[in-house]
Amino acid sequence: MDTNSNVELIKKLYASFSKGDIEAIIAALHEDVVWEEPQHAEIPYGGSRRGKAAVRDFFKGVGQVEVSSFEPQEYVASGDRVLVIGRWSGQVTSTGKSFKSEWIMSWIVKEGKVKYFRAYEDSAAVAAAFRK
Repeated sequence: MDTNSNVELIKKLYASFSKGDIEAIIAALHEDVVWEEPQHAEIPYGGSRRGKAAVRDFFKGVGQVEVSSFEPQEYVASGDRVLVIGRWSGQVTSTGKSFKSEWIMSWIVKEGKVKYFRAYEDSAAVAAAFRK
């Protein structure tokens, strides 16, 4: 895929996330995808995962957040890599606490499928919202 196609794929994945269509995201992943989030003991979706089943578990963790806003703002692409700068906010359902976080997400697309994903966010703010 060319750079523009890669960006379009990532935009479709964000649209699927906004609609709650996790299966559309899973379908766009390589079988052995590597999926990494900041590791934090209080964030249930944090850490590294490999494979589609593990990414489904990631979304179960994210499902503990009622997302208020999810805003990809800028796309930077070069070859197989797409970096996206954005922000999100939400409320943790178990605690009722809210958070806001800016993020950067790094994607690598190979053969039209996501091979690698890594997110960087304000894990301290998110962890505080999970803290009881």
